[in-house]
Amino acid sequence: MYRPVVVDTSFLVQLTEPGSLMVVEELEDRLGKLKMIVPSPVLDELERLARKKRQAEIALEHASRLEIYQSSLDPDRSVIEVAKLVGGFIASMDRGILDVARREGIPYITLKDDFPVVVG
Repeated sequence: MYRPVVVDTSFLVQLTEPGSLMVVEELEDRLGKLKMIVPSPVLDELERLARKKRQAEIALEHASRLEIYQSSLDPDRSVIEVAKLVGGFIASMDRGILDVARREGIPYITLKDDFPVVVG
């Protein structure tokens, strides 16, 4: 069984940093196998950013291989709503998204000093 994790733009870009494979491995050690899900507006946002930032281009290449969930909401709201629908974690570096997740009782994953923090 896989644990769904809905990733946002900030987390995907962060995963382009050196050592990010270790972050995913550590998360899987703690939570079990993960199924990364990307809402379609997050892909759209990465496409726009990829025109200017190489990290976003790399993140887009990686995200395109993950499970994509169609949504007509804005990127941030889509991450929250998809996480609710699939009963999964949110993975984000965005304080605004994490605050909403905390208020709405959605478990989340973020990184602090390059180490994964799991809440919920």
